[in-house]
Amino acid sequence: MAVISCPECGHQVSDKAPTCPNCGVEIVGKVTQCRHCGKAVLVEDSVCRHCGKAISGNKPDAQANVRQTLQNKPQRRKKQESNSLKPYVIIVILTLLISLFGLYYYKSNKEKREETAYEMAMRSTDPTLLQNFLNNFADASKEHIDSIKARLDYLNMIDDEWENVRAMKSKTALQDYLAKYPGTNHKGEIENMLDSMDWEQAVKSNNNDMYQQYINEHPYGKHADDARDKISELKAKTVQPEERQMIVQLMRKFFISVNKHDENGLLSTLSPQMTSFIGLSNPTEMDVKRWMDKLYSKEGVSEIIWRLNNDYIINKREVGDDAYEYTAKFSASEDIKYTDNAKSVTEHYHITANITPDGELSAMSINKIINSNE
Repeated sequence: MAVISCPECGHQVSDKAPTCPNCGVEIVGKVTQCRHCGKAVLVEDSVCRHCGKAISGNKPDAQANVRQTLQNKPQRRKKQESNSLKPYVIIVILTLLISLFGLYYYKSNKEKREETAYEMAMRSTDPTLLQNFLNNFADASKEHIDSIKARLDYLNMIDDEWENVRAMKSKTALQDYLAKYPGTNHKGEIENMLDSMDWEQAVKSNNNDMYQQYINEHPYGKHADDARDKISELKAKTVQPEERQMIVQLMRKFFISVNKHDENGLLSTLSPQMTSFIGLSNPTEMDVKRWMDKLYSKEGVSEIIWRLNNDYIINKREVGDDAYEYTAKFSASEDIKYTDNAKSVTEHYHITANITPDGELSAMSINKIINSNE
């Protein structure tokens, strides 16, 4: 293997190479050596391109061969130049295709981002988010731009209305605004303002109903625990309507049982651990029954009727968690009827009774009123 100069372009190339890597002319089998100057020439040439002498001896048409060779040379160079440009053309085409694809992808991705941002902005009640859309997507469709601007104007109008409502500090105005705009960004602030207003009113009233109303309207409010504590405090001090009703019914049952001379009804009102009864300490059920029997043991008594006056004074004290003991004071009259009506009489009494947390009678005193003015 020898290194020769390409007979076409002069580039150094192996004589065993299929083609010249520079110009593309065929080498192996297509190149020979000029016997005059020793340089490489193409087999098809009849005249050496280097020394101009005939390669295979004197030929009558040698001059014509020289001319033909000179005519073919530009064509071969065009072919070689065309072959050398192919890689560059391919690179340019690929670059163009990649650029077009990138442009399409960028545009498509931008349209998707714009559509997503538009949907989020139109669902939002935050004016800042809508303004950001206008700033970031100034080239969005006219339809989207107009919709965003219209919603932004609407939200700004709502904010102006909110400023007026907040300045009024009216519970009704706040509730009306929240009902009108349930999704407003000011919902938390409105609920806090309503919470404070209702708590202030409950404290001012200082009664169970108002504290309970606060809890009903604000079960997780800032003052819910305080309201429950206030209710507990008031319950420990104040007799509730249901407690008063329980005591009144107990006293009525006791004295109605006496009127009927009903032993079972009478004993059902008593606590198992009574502390006193009409001056007797630690009385038993039988002690109370004997008192009732004694009323009817008077000679000539045909009927006894106790009538209770609705002048109860009831106090309570806490004896455990949500457990209270009650003291009830009230007046009553006793009609004692005899078979001889002339003997019938009406007596008046002051009565004091102690009631257990279970609603049972634990103590009782009955004092006759001597002076009717007492």
